[in-house]
Amino acid sequence: MEAGEFRRLMSLFATGVTVVTTADGGRVHGMTANAFCSLSLNPPLVLVCVDQAADTRALIEQNGAFGINILRADQLLLAKHLFLDKKLKAKFWDLVKYRWLDETLPVLEDCLAYIGCKLWASYPGGDHTIYVGRVVAHRVFGGVPLVFWNGCFWVPGRQVGLELADGVAI
Repeated sequence: MEAGEFRRLMSLFATGVTVVTTADGGRVHGMTANAFCSLSLNPPLVLVCVDQAADTRALIEQNGAFGINILRADQLLLAKHLFLDKKLKAKFWDLVKYRWLDETLPVLEDCLAYIGCKLWASYPGGDHTIYVGRVVAHRVFGGVPLVFWNGCFWVPGRQVGLELADGVAI
């Protein structure tokens, strides 16, 4: 299957939008990612896939830590700005509110939720590296999520279907 065709196919699976953060010599470094999911409840593990060519990959391995910041619907510009070139991206972090959970683990102060992770394992995944992180910290701020579907950003309009109560569909 050709790469463009596979990308279009996978764009039909709606996801949330995250910013993966890590440290770069005392400065914040980050990238947008939608290849993210929970992996295990006990222990609490998540996974994220990072392009082999991304600077973030080497920094996660060097630091052994990363943050997953789940974006709100009103944070579209934040997601888009992280596609900028390195010089503009570095200046951009001066305008974003973040905090340090430790010297290797920055997280956004203002998002839907953040998850602080210590690197648990990594695996090759074609042109990406799959990072598994053990959750060591989290905070939920709330709001409406930013969604990526069919190659575009979306804001959920209304709830449909059933809610879950204690993990059971009602």
